[in-house]
Amino acid sequence: MKKAIVTDIGAQAIDTKEPILILFGETATQALRQVSIIQKISEEGDWQAHKGAEISLDDQVYTVTRAGRLAQKNLKELGHVAIVFQAVPHEDAMENALYVTPYDLPVIKKGTEIIYR
Repeated sequence: MKKAIVTDIGAQAIDTKEPILILFGETATQALRQVSIIQKISEEGDWQAHKGAEISLDDQVYTVTRAGRLAQKNLKELGHVAIVFQAVPHEDAMENALYVTPYDLPVIKKGTEIIYR
Protein backbone atom coordinates (compact mmCIF):
# COMPACT_ATOMS: atom_id res chain seq x y z
CA MET A 1 0.00 0.00 0.00
CA LYS A 2 1.13 3.54 -0.77
CA LYS A 3 -0.45 6.72 0.61
CA ALA A 4 -0.39 10.29 -0.65
CA ILE A 5 -2.01 13.62 0.17
CA VAL A 6 -3.09 16.19 -2.43
CA THR A 7 -1.14 19.37 -1.71
CA ASP A 8 -2.09 21.47 -4.74
CA ILE A 9 -4.45 21.45 -7.71
CA GLY A 10 -3.46 23.25 -10.90
CA ALA A 11 -5.85 25.76 -12.44
CA GLN A 12 -6.29 23.48 -15.49
CA ALA A 13 -5.95 20.13 -13.72
CA ILE A 14 -9.61 19.12 -13.71
CA ASP A 15 -11.81 19.27 -16.80
CA THR A 16 -15.11 17.41 -16.63
CA LYS A 17 -14.94 16.91 -20.42
CA GLU A 18 -11.58 15.12 -20.16
CA PRO A 19 -11.81 11.96 -18.02
CA ILE A 20 -8.19 12.07 -16.83
CA LEU A 21 -6.28 13.26 -13.78
CA ILE A 22 -2.55 13.86 -14.04
CA LEU A 23 -0.74 13.47 -10.73
CA PHE A 24 2.81 14.56 -10.01
CA GLY A 25 5.02 14.68 -6.97
CA GLU A 26 6.13 17.90 -5.35
CA THR A 27 9.12 18.34 -7.69
CA ALA A 28 6.87 19.08 -10.69
CA THR A 29 7.78 22.17 -12.71
CA GLN A 30 5.57 25.26 -12.69
CA ALA A 31 4.28 24.41 -16.17
CA LEU A 32 3.28 20.90 -15.06
CA ARG A 33 1.67 22.25 -11.89
CA GLN A 34 -0.87 24.18 -14.00
CA VAL A 35 -2.33 20.97 -15.43
CA SER A 36 -1.61 18.56 -12.58
CA ILE A 37 -2.71 17.48 -9.17
CA ILE A 38 0.30 17.57 -6.85
CA GLN A 39 0.59 14.69 -4.40
CA LYS A 40 2.95 14.25 -1.49
CA ILE A 41 3.72 10.59 -0.88
CA SER A 42 3.23 10.21 2.86
CA GLU A 43 3.72 6.45 3.11
CA GLU A 44 5.97 4.65 0.64
CA GLY A 45 4.69 1.08 0.72
CA ASP A 46 5.19 -1.80 -1.68
CA TRP A 47 2.35 -1.12 -4.11
CA GLN A 48 2.28 -2.84 -7.48
CA ALA A 49 0.38 -1.31 -10.40
CA HIS A 50 -1.68 -4.12 -11.94
CA LYS A 51 -5.13 -5.00 -13.17
CA GLY A 52 -7.40 -5.41 -10.14
CA ALA A 53 -5.45 -3.05 -7.87
CA GLU A 54 -7.45 -0.33 -6.12
CA ILE A 55 -7.04 3.41 -5.75
CA SER A 56 -9.04 5.36 -3.19
CA LEU A 57 -9.46 9.11 -3.36
CA ASP A 58 -10.95 9.87 0.05
CA ASP A 59 -14.04 7.61 0.11
CA GLN A 60 -14.19 7.06 -3.67
CA VAL A 61 -12.77 3.64 -4.63
CA TYR A 62 -11.61 2.76 -8.14
CA THR A 63 -10.39 -0.54 -9.61
CA VAL A 64 -7.53 -0.59 -12.10
CA THR A 65 -8.55 -2.19 -15.40
CA ARG A 66 -5.15 -1.63 -17.05
CA ALA A 67 -1.81 -0.48 -15.68
CA GLY A 68 0.53 0.94 -18.30
CA ARG A 69 4.06 -0.44 -18.25
CA LEU A 70 5.52 2.90 -17.07
CA ALA A 71 2.92 3.64 -14.38
CA GLN A 72 4.75 1.81 -11.57
CA LYS A 73 8.18 3.29 -12.40
CA ASN A 74 6.95 6.87 -12.85
CA LEU A 75 4.89 6.81 -9.67
CA LYS A 76 7.86 5.58 -7.66
CA GLU A 77 10.45 7.90 -9.20
CA LEU A 78 8.45 11.08 -9.91
CA GLY A 79 5.21 10.71 -8.01
CA HIS A 80 3.66 10.82 -11.50
CA VAL A 81 0.79 8.83 -12.87
CA ALA A 82 -2.22 9.58 -15.04
CA ILE A 83 -5.52 8.14 -13.88
CA VAL A 84 -7.93 7.64 -16.77
CA PHE A 85 -11.66 7.27 -16.09
CA GLN A 86 -12.70 5.54 -19.31
CA ALA A 87 -12.45 2.19 -21.07
CA VAL A 88 -9.03 1.10 -22.23
CA PRO A 89 -8.67 1.92 -25.93
CA HIS A 90 -7.86 -0.93 -28.31
CA GLU A 91 -4.90 1.06 -29.64
CA ASP A 92 -2.67 3.78 -28.23
CA ALA A 93 -3.31 3.18 -24.55
CA MET A 94 -1.14 5.50 -22.43
CA GLU A 95 1.83 3.66 -20.93
CA ASN A 96 2.10 5.98 -17.93
CA ALA A 97 -1.57 5.59 -17.03
CA LEU A 98 -3.83 3.63 -14.79
CA TYR A 99 -7.21 3.05 -16.43
CA VAL A 100 -9.90 2.67 -13.78
CA THR A 101 -13.55 1.93 -13.21
CA PRO A 102 -16.03 3.37 -12.38
CA TYR A 103 -15.62 6.12 -14.94
CA ASP A 104 -16.89 8.94 -12.70
CA LEU A 105 -14.35 11.66 -11.97
CA PRO A 106 -13.77 11.94 -8.23
CA VAL A 107 -14.15 15.04 -6.10
CA ILE A 108 -10.60 16.26 -5.43
CA LYS A 109 -9.52 18.98 -3.01
CA LYS A 110 -6.39 19.97 -1.16
CA GLY A 111 -6.00 17.39 1.58
CA THR A 112 -7.63 14.54 -0.38
CA GLU A 113 -6.03 11.28 0.72
CA ILE A 114 -4.99 8.92 -2.05
CA ILE A 115 -4.44 5.28 -1.16
CA TYR A 116 -2.93 2.91 -3.70
CA ARG A 117 -3.66 -0.70 -2.67
